[in-house]
Amino acid sequence: MDARTSVPTPCCGASPTLEAGSEHPIAEAIVAFAEQAGVEPEAADDFQIIPGLGVRATVAGQASLAGNAALMEREELVVPAELVAAAHSAPTRAPPSSSSPGRPQCGAW
Repeated sequence: MDARTSVPTPCCGASPTLEAGSEHPIAEAIVAFAEQAGVEPEAADDFQIIPGLGVRATVAGQASLAGNAALMEREELVVPAELVAAAHSAPTRAPPSSSSPGRPQCGAW
């Protein structure tokens, strides 16, 4: 299994782009935060909702994901232990994350 990571920044990389196509309330909050920070979502191709898990799309030529821990596990993406610990201590149940295989990506933790 490849070691792939997510970095805890809700407003960088593919996160706003991926979440722009989602109807999930957390996705809407990420997009609103990005807009307030002046971050414009990029164009996404092949957008797909993965029910109960998250979303997938191609952003800037990279396959990208945003979703919950079950999606990251299913896709064999490693989330650093300190982020998992922070997520479990946060008031939300299932913090989302996003990743692009082969390069670090952002997560909304």
